[in-house]
Amino acid sequence: MPGRDLLKFYKQNIDGVLKAVDANVPGDGRVLVCYQPNAHSQAEMYEAYFNAEKQAAAFALLKSYDDFAAADPACVQRMLADVEALAPAQHYGIIVGCHGKAWVPANQGALSYSARMSKELEDLWTPAPGALTTRSFGDTGRSIDITDFAAAVKAQNYRTDYLLFDACFMANIETLYDLRECTDYVIAAPCEIMGQGFPYDRAMPWFFTDGGKGRDLTKVCEAFWNFYMNDATTQSGCISLAVMSEMEGMKEVMRRINAAPKKSYAEELQSYEGMSSHIFYDLGHWVELACGDAKLKEDFKAQLDKAFP
Repeated sequence: MPGRDLLKFYKQNIDGVLKAVDANVPGDGRVLVCYQPNAHSQAEMYEAYFNAEKQAAAFALLKSYDDFAAADPACVQRMLADVEALAPAQHYGIIVGCHGKAWVPANQGALSYSARMSKELEDLWTPAPGALTTRSFGDTGRSIDITDFAAAVKAQNYRTDYLLFDACFMANIETLYDLRECTDYVIAAPCEIMGQGFPYDRAMPWFFTDGGKGRDLTKVCEAFWNFYMNDATTQSGCISLAVMSEMEGMKEVMRRINAAPKKSYAEELQSYEGMSSHIFYDLGHWVELACGDAKLKEDFKAQLDKAFP
């Protein structure tokens, strides 16, 4: 959980994790939490575990970092290596709870690409007055590029089974393609995620099924959807499960579509942020509107279903 802008929500998330921890969860697994409760230059690694003697969930400090920068790939790589040292396991998964802006490069700060190209000074990422908090704005200047993050994950001695991004816009197809070699599955949202993030009290048990030896990522997604559909104060949420082994297939079918003749269309293309100049669009909607080849559309739909089951 890097950064401090969402610290209030991080603490609620940790409480949710602790609510889920019992005699069966995580069972034969481990739950480590790294966040920055005191300063942007520091971090702390904790373990959430079940204290059998007290028959209650507990939170124990494992390691402190006095020189941690969430935007520094070397720091991220070191922290992920410490996870293996502190909690050796046969399988690993990583949850990243923070702000997210998909493929937008870290060195472009809070301005969108279109705003920078037109030399506008307006910060298009600034929320509208009175807007509810989401996980897309904040901690300016402390971002990490997706390719650098993917390299830090891939550099570990262990293979990560899944990545979950409790952050906005991270199911963006360009972003997922950059992550294709460092994990098997990605759970993420194509649009914004509300500030409170995932309902960890409901989702955490599905990461540790079969006494901590298994997982059910579909149930994790369903826990998110059911919470925001039925129980959250704000009925706003969208989540997906992406299969990384299908990203090359997505690239190939899109290469064929991009090379084919295009149709003109009057219908407005579905966008995923509220900026005046959009940068995140719905890929399936674009293919539906722009592709004039019925067979290519069928091929795209078949590949999309494989990539996002």
